[in-house]
Amino acid sequence: MKMVLSQKTIEIFKYFSNLSPTILVRQGNILRARNGTKTILAKAVLDETFPEDFIIYAIPEFLKTVNLFKEPNVEFNETHMVIGEGGFKVRYMYAPKELYPDPPKNEDFTPVESTWGMKLTLDESDLANIKKASTVLNLNTVSFTQDGIVAYSDKSKDSNNFKMEYPNIPAYSGTHPSEFEINFQTDSLDLYVGKYEFDFFCAKRSGAKLTNEADGVTAWLASNPSSRV
Repeated sequence: MKMVLSQKTIEIFKYFSNLSPTILVRQGNILRARNGTKTILAKAVLDETFPEDFIIYAIPEFLKTVNLFKEPNVEFNETHMVIGEGGFKVRYMYAPKELYPDPPKNEDFTPVESTWGMKLTLDESDLANIKKASTVLNLNTVSFTQDGIVAYSDKSKDSNNFKMEYPNIPAYSGTHPSEFEINFQTDSLDLYVGKYEFDFFCAKRSGAKLTNEADGVTAWLASNPSSRV
């Protein structure tokens, strides 16, 4: 089977490489990845449908190979794929299963029943502002609070920080505390570009489901232990 990988799919592979350099591509059009600490799980619905399961050991290397071609055609075989265009071709080998013994399960994450929740929407520019400020000021924690978003360094809350009001009024479910902090590592917001609905779930532990409906991308983030909910 041959196919042309869309730019969207290439960008999704690039996002998933931030979570894990190795990925199991399952038969079908759904791609899943998980980071090494198992605090982030992501899923994407692709434009293409893959004909079989295979493992890419080093996604960055795979992407560099794909980028050798302007419009790469991919042909899938039992042990490898052939990537090419015109008279140029590359044989790219699949990784053996023993090199990736614990891939994400072929199912969505189901959080524990929450005692309260919060929903809000952040667009691409909102997320870009948070990430840019965090990079410039070396801020490693992003906190969603009752008053808005705060990025700071967990080494000292008295150092530089970045604050942003919520761009829209959050919708709450259940009875939320008057003060709360739902904290995440800043790099967990290195998402596939786009607009996301954040659906926070809060119980003994907290986290959030992030949905980019337009591009079919979903991520589940576990919050930091420092969260107060």
